[in-house]
Amino acid sequence: MNALQGQHLLLVEDDWSLAAALTEALEREGAEVIGPCADLRAALDRVGDAPRIDAALLDIDLGGVMSFPVADALRARDVPLLFLTVHDSALPATYDGVRRCRKPIGALELIEHLVAELRHRIDDAAATTH
Repeated sequence: MNALQGQHLLLVEDDWSLAAALTEALEREGAEVIGPCADLRAALDRVGDAPRIDAALLDIDLGGVMSFPVADALRARDVPLLFLTVHDSALPATYDGVRRCRKPIGALELIEHLVAELRHRIDDAAATTH
């Protein structure tokens, strides 16, 4: 069985070659990719329109515009997310708990991070029901 089988994943990435490679890798693992979205407006529209988002991958810097409004909208929907970035700069404290993946990142490593985040979410949900 594929690691991300049946998961609906939002991909927000402004580098089209990276977005295409990530989309291909995620789909190969059974995910349904929402996007990819290359700018803030498209990403916010997808967050608002998509009936189901299981997790999200967000490039922090979308051509000079920070993707934090997308992160906030996803958090409001209780969607786990990972930041993608080439920068080592500090994030605002509100995002301290969000895993940051440094680009360039291999598809296998990214999928491992996604699976861990989804598993963590499932474990948390199971703990609250007991």
